[in-house]
Amino acid sequence: MYTKPIYKSWKGIRVKGTFTLLENNTIIHKEKGELLFTDYGVSGIAIMQLSAYVIADYHYQLSIDFFDEKDNENLHEYIELQKNKAYNHVYDGLLPLKISSYLENKGIEDITQLKDFRLDIVGLRN
Repeated sequence: MYTKPIYKSWKGIRVKGTFTLLENNTIIHKEKGELLFTDYGVSGIAIMQLSAYVIADYHYQLSIDFFDEKDNENLHEYIELQKNKAYNHVYDGLLPLKISSYLENKGIEDITQLKDFRLDIVGLRN
């Protein structure tokens, strides 16, 4: 899938989670698995499965739940524990370094963005 924005510095990073295809904030389909960030957007088996539900000329978003194994309360507690440790970034050990650095630099500590990180889908790769 071609996405906007594109996180080219994340190219080659794989993350596991739950990925949701949304159209006007309505859930179209969810897939659990692995996602690969690329220089054009995202790829991976879960993304290929989601792309089957994409209809041309509709506006879709991809929601990434980086922490699908934790609910908001457990994730909040875990992040608070991380803050008390001597890590360079709050999300070190939770997410790949490039992603954790980006989130911290953007000041993203809102758990909802970690459970619902959105990308606009601008096309499918053939």
